[in-house]
Amino acid sequence: IIVATAIVESVLRYYSRRIVSGSARHIEYHLREDLAWHLLSLDQGFYVQARTGDLMSRLTNDLQAVRDFIGPSVVDISRSLVVLIAGFAFMLAIDVRLTLISFAYLPVVILSMAYFETNIEKRFFEVQEQLAELTERSQENVS
Repeated sequence: IIVATAIVESVLRYYSRRIVSGSARHIEYHLREDLAWHLLSLDQGFYVQARTGDLMSRLTNDLQAVRDFIGPSVVDISRSLVVLIAGFAFMLAIDVRLTLISFAYLPVVILSMAYFETNIEKRFFEVQEQLAELTERSQENVS
């Protein structure tokens, strides 16, 4: 029974990821197409002001982030919520006091995550700027 359950779970996980990844790629394709048409519709003044490397870097990285969020992240968030709720219910069924003690540390974890997320976000924007400069220099050297 355990082996059969594991096989069924693996097959279901494979097809769900395939469906979600395919949908994410489809959405990414249409976003890229819409962005390309939008960029083509802009006047030349926009391109005089905007740095090419910055545009290329931001469009590429932002679309990748959207695809990554729509694809695996949706599946992972859904699975995590189910595991969290089921785990909490099982823990309550086993020992209420111990469950409440173990979840008492949750605010500390959340505050730590918020602190680190702020620092990571700041560094992410610094890296994004450096990527934009690098892309712009590469583009200028090629053309």
